[in-house]
Amino acid sequence: MNKYTEELKRILKESEIEALENKDEIINSNHLLLAILKEETSITNIFKEKNITYEKIKDKLKKGNNTLDFVYYSDELLKALEKIILSKQDIEEYITLPSLINKILESKSSYMYKTLKELNINIEEFNTKLETKEIDTKELLITKIATNINEEAKNKTLDKVIGRDKEVERIIEVLARKNKNNPILVGEAGVGKTAIVEELSRRIVTGNVPTFLKDKEILNLNLGNVISGTKYRGEFEEKLTKIIKELETRPNLILFIDEIHTIVGAGGAEGAIDASNILKPALARGKIKCIGATTLEEFKTSIEKDKALERRFQKILIHEPNEEETKIILKKLKKEYEEYHNVKVPENILDTLIKLSKKYLKYRHEPDKSIDILDEICAKTSIIEKNTNYNKLTNKINKLTKEKNNYLIQNDILKASIIKKEIDTLKSKINNTTIKQTKNKVTQNTLKNVLENKTNSRIFELEDKNYITDLNKKLKTKIKNQDNIINDLTNITNNLLTKENNLPSSILIKTNNQKETQELIEEYRKILNINIIKLNTSEYINEISINKILGSPAGYIGYNEKTIFESIKTYPISIIYIPMYKNLNIKITHILKNILETGKLTLSNNENIYFNNTIFIMTDNINEQTKSVGFIQNKHEEKNNEFDYTLIMNKKRTIVKNI
Repeated sequence: MNKYTEELKRILKESEIEALENKDEIINSNHLLLAILKEETSITNIFKEKNITYEKIKDKLKKGNNTLDFVYYSDELLKALEKIILSKQDIEEYITLPSLINKILESKSSYMYKTLKELNINIEEFNTKLETKEIDTKELLITKIATNINEEAKNKTLDKVIGRDKEVERIIEVLARKNKNNPILVGEAGVGKTAIVEELSRRIVTGNVPTFLKDKEILNLNLGNVISGTKYRGEFEEKLTKIIKELETRPNLILFIDEIHTIVGAGGAEGAIDASNILKPALARGKIKCIGATTLEEFKTSIEKDKALERRFQKILIHEPNEEETKIILKKLKKEYEEYHNVKVPENILDTLIKLSKKYLKYRHEPDKSIDILDEICAKTSIIEKNTNYNKLTNKINKLTKEKNNYLIQNDILKASIIKKEIDTLKSKINNTTIKQTKNKVTQNTLKNVLENKTNSRIFELEDKNYITDLNKKLKTKIKNQDNIINDLTNITNNLLTKENNLPSSILIKTNNQKETQELIEEYRKILNINIIKLNTSEYINEISINKILGSPAGYIGYNEKTIFESIKTYPISIIYIPMYKNLNIKITHILKNILETGKLTLSNNENIYFNNTIFIMTDNINEQTKSVGFIQNKHEEKNNEFDYTLIMNKKRTIVKNI
């Protein structure tokens, strides 16, 4: 099946608009010519060199009388396309704009031929130039399997990129070099590496780049498209070699490979040469320009290991924007999302959004996570049926329309006309701008719902009621004679859930009744409705049990399997309950101390788990001496009251002692 190039699709669409604006019923080759002169295409300059302008052609067109909102393609255009299709040996070969114009001008009866003749243009000379341009713009293998980012920029399908001027300038500097002119963008997922390359494409399209980049096009190559369809050994190498040769003969093309680490080992099965080794000689010669993008971890494990591949690229670190930079980005993007979703986003929502995404979405990076939330809260708000009056009117119109149609079927024209007048009155009410243009406003409750869906946890900062007071009252109602410990629990809960922090909260309860304490903690969890992780200390006595927390080392059974704290990634607000913690192995005790001091744990596979939204509750027998796990000893004298709790505070470490 033959396909049109993106350029030809765009021009055909623009020619439809030209025909409609001129009120013509049929799109002819003159409308196509107007579209070419209006838009920047691969052949626009050929016409401009002959002093053929949009205004000259427009003046030659007579105004039509088409009253419809659609048009048809003329026979001359359809026949020209048919000729091209029949002449193609490869049905997968794309139909280009120069080839279509060439076929149109072969017919002396075509509108375009006659118009150019009237302007004293030498058609044969003109055709020769078009043929040369067709060879230059002939659809290549690379253009079949890669996405032209420049075309996306022209069609304005890309989101705006804000605050990345330094990074874009750095890419331009590297591309301007004589040797080693291949930049590689390295940064965490979500910091905007691909968006920076898209911004470069947008600048090329608008002409806001140095001269050497003016005619450049950036093609985004997905390596999976190169591998697909290569069943036999040697096919992949042949396909990739052909792409490299095409790039070498087209210096205006810049290759962009997202997730560039995938070239290492790609297509290298059964002793075949992988993609990186095929690309290296071309990159070394400087005959092709390539922009890569990858994460820090993948760069280290894939690109850095191959020193020959690494030195062919210039590393550009892409840092995560801070809170202030993220807010600037969101403020500039806000208008786009408001217009797209037809909603209103208050300024304070952005501040809350950034603050809470930083606190609860530790495993994602800015600006991606904040933009993601902004889009989702706008989408959620847009589907809320706020204007009930508008809905009632439209429902009533639909009901009356059915009644009117029934009367028309029964040939009762009088009743049908009465209902029609009523429908017209309702429609005039709908056209009232106060009804039609009402925008839903994004609320904190919407933000709360979106964040709770993403974190699988309650967002207490956005709760309407005073949940801490409720928690205290409910616990004291159900658990008797433990008011002091309940007060301490609610205090550290309030500190943890309402303040920005990087460390977990912790409390050590010294008691003679472990069962009663466990009932209290279970009730506490139920009221808060949050995740709990219980460490059964009898399972963590041996030294080998450390693997249940950190994971097995690489090469051992159980490597990459889930550990006890893995669920914190899914439920950031969690209770870590450790009864009789003194029975833990000393190495595990040291790990817990490190978690309380740093707020994170690094697993054996180098993954980090963040504990900034967790509460550690540890228990111990009242007569046992407290171990040093980030707590301080009780220095107060013991009392003989049955339920007397002494609170000792050391930052966020709390000891509650039952005497």
